[in-house]
Amino acid sequence: MKAGQSVELSCYVRLGEHQVWTLIEEWQQSSDKVLADLASRLMQRRLFKTQDVDPMHHNELVRLKRIAKELVIKHLTHVSEETVDYYVAVDEPNRTSYRRYDWRSEEQDESIWMVGEGRRASPIEEDSRSKIVTALKDKLFEAASWRSLELAATALYVEREERVDDRSESIDRALRLKPQCVEFRKEAESILEQMTL
Repeated sequence: MKAGQSVELSCYVRLGEHQVWTLIEEWQQSSDKVLADLASRLMQRRLFKTQDVDPMHHNELVRLKRIAKELVIKHLTHVSEETVDYYVAVDEPNRTSYRRYDWRSEEQDESIWMVGEGRRASPIEEDSRSKIVTALKDKLFEAASWRSLELAATALYVEREERVDDRSESIDRALRLKPQCVEFRKEAESILEQMTL
């Protein structure tokens, strides 16, 4: 693998967490300064910070990315124009509503299977007890932001697990668990209202 040759899948799947961490530990001494730095950061828990940026403001996003790259190159002498993308990147989360299980597909099955509680194993879309799964399956909230869906799902969890009957209280409690979703309260309330119709 080190020399670039392909590795059989049967060998690759035998890699365990301990082997991977051992490799990362060894990479701290690599002659590749970027690899050594990234491995060291991971081992020493000096992880990169994230910054939320509104993707609707493209020019501002481009400007901030350029500034971040300039700062990294200025302060990390081993980083160049060719390697700065290992340090500065824009991650754009996206969401695909639940993809139904397709038994005809020749690709590896990516569906989520429900097991336990005395039921037979079945794809999650067959679980009629979950309001969230039903809503995603029926694509009711295709345009909803993922943060509002996260807040709505957390509120439903609070209602079920903590036996909270008041919707406003369940959302308040969900926001204590997910404070990053505070801007999406109205949208989450709307989602929950649609689900109860």
